Amino acid sequence: MAAITAPAQEKQTSWKVAVLFFFLGWIFIYADRMILNPVQVLIRTDFNLTNAEVGLISSLFFMTYTLLQVPSGILGDKLGKAKVIAFGFAIFGLFTGFTGLAGSFGTLLLARAMTGIGQGFYYGPQYGLSSELIPTKFRTLGSAIINSGQAFGITLGLVASSYIAFDMNGGWRLPFYIFAVPTILVGLGILIFVKEPKREAQSASAPKAKFTDLLKNRNLLLTYLLVFCSLYGFFVMCTWLPVYLEEVRGIARSDTGFVSSLVAWTSIPAALLYGYISDKIGKRRPVVLCLLPLAACSILLMLLTNSHAFMITALV
Repeated sequence: MAAITAPAQEKQTSWKVAVLFFFLGWIFIYADRMILNPVQVLIRTDFNLTNAEVGLISSLFFMTYTLLQVPSGILGDKLGKAKVIAFGFAIFGLFTGFTGLAGSFGTLLLARAMTGIGQGFYYGPQYGLSSELIPTKFRTLGSAIINSGQAFGITLGLVASSYIAFDMNGGWRLPFYIFAVPTILVGLGILIFVKEPKREAQSASAPKAKFTDLLKNRNLLLTYLLVFCSLYGFFVMCTWLPVYLEEVRGIARSDTGFVSSLVAWTSIPAALLYGYISDKIGKRRPVVLCLLPLAACSILLMLLTNSHAFMITALV
């Protein structure tokens, strides 16, 4: 059999490297989001905030994050996706560190808003680039590996934040300092090591796609609605779960991060398994239709049960 040509070998290596770095990217994006949640009680005390004001911290972060989704996609297409991702990581890494330096509620809000802007440069360009690099037959599995970084990040952020702040008595600021440095390094790694495929010149006669065409796609609109509902419930739970466990369930403050991370721990093998099953059967809809009702029932069980054992089972 003929040896693999250099271009083919380079392409095969590049998609694996991309999967690795995009996996790391999601780890630190989600870790940064989650390190705030276990220490919200300390921030609330430090700045004398109400629960509504504490909620505003995360709300402002997600607002700026959401507003950057479409612009980041446009910039990625024009300037290069890896460059846009690296730029975003530089912003959100720096302002993760600045979050720990906040001396007032206003500067804390500003730091988290800028962190959201930085993270907003990741989602669209990352998925666009990974879809270009990963071969079709490995696309679902590759995406599952990349997305599992979210679960690792949730676990890392929740456990590390509660351990550093409470077990080490490091306070709420130290976790932000610690996570800022590797975040910037991951962005540099993506810029240096993830190779974008060369773009083919578009024929002058080729029809140009219109943004409005996306809004006419029924399946795409239904997917948007489904993703919105599932992500809304997910992030509401992740944001307030540590506080809920401590103040409603009476779980020790130092243990709330670990208990909250159980959701992420179990989702890691589950994501890989469901990705494999989807590739095997060639269909994704049956898997989704089975999992969504199961997730909804689990949340209801967690809220309605008085047993810690049943609550933890629901989280798992």
